[in-house]
Amino acid sequence: MFPLVTLRIGLSLLLLTQLIQIKSDIFSFIGKYGLIRQDIVSIRVSHFVLSSADIVNYICSHVHWTELQALNFLGGIYICSLISLSMGLFTRFSAFLAWILHLSFVSSAHFFTYGVDYFLTMLLFYTVIFPVGKAYSIDNLIFKRKEINATPYVRVLQIHMCIVYFISGIAKAIGTNWWNGMSIWKSINRPIITNFDIHYLANFDWVYTLAGIFTIVVEVLYCVFMNFDKTRKIWLLLTCALHLSIAFILVLPNFAAVMILFNVAAYYYPKRKSTRAEFDILTPGTENKLTYRSL
Repeated sequence: MFPLVTLRIGLSLLLLTQLIQIKSDIFSFIGKYGLIRQDIVSIRVSHFVLSSADIVNYICSHVHWTELQALNFLGGIYICSLISLSMGLFTRFSAFLAWILHLSFVSSAHFFTYGVDYFLTMLLFYTVIFPVGKAYSIDNLIFKRKEINATPYVRVLQIHMCIVYFISGIAKAIGTNWWNGMSIWKSINRPIITNFDIHYLANFDWVYTLAGIFTIVVEVLYCVFMNFDKTRKIWLLLTCALHLSIAFILVLPNFAAVMILFNVAAYYYPKRKSTRAEFDILTPGTENKLTYRSL
């Protein structure tokens, strides 16, 4: 159950940290007093998504609150749902509330969002459909739930990650900018991102070439080496190193943290005293069920 517990607690803490980072600017992203008018924002919001503006309008029409009061109320529910999710209290309901509210906030501020927000939405959806509250949770203490086989859920995370990295790696490998290091050079020399002077590295163009090739190799071969026991640990370390470099060089710590969490939840198996597969004999006439206790 380690992967699912890691996903639940790590994701909750990341979302709370992100909220603390943007709390002073959040009303600039959403609401009628935001930087972009709501009628313009709503043009690109899908009709199948419940935006924060829709929820706020509903609340204001029934409770006679101001928009600011309604947004503060939604923010309070969002925070409570994340705290409850991290502790495993009413886990599935808390995850559902957090997912719906996060999706509504992201859709209402889509001009200011990027990949990390969509990965967070995906992971929240997984906490809704996965039994993430079956271990190390208040729910488990109250209801005394039985241990489950986490393998199928971990496999979903692994397939998701393999698809993400393979497509990303192939997209980079098709062009030439990653092979000659130009993409790396452009990325780290954007004044709005880079906080330190690294122009002296222009004399060592091979550094950028190696960094670009390293990125392609790690991503394209991710689905191969992450699924072999002998190479899983080294490839997990290489992948985490790749994202840590993104965090420090490109100043994208949230994105790096989310991807590292995703990788750890999918592929990190802590050692136990006994990691052998145990067979649980079912009722006569049925097949044996293989339960991996190491997950």
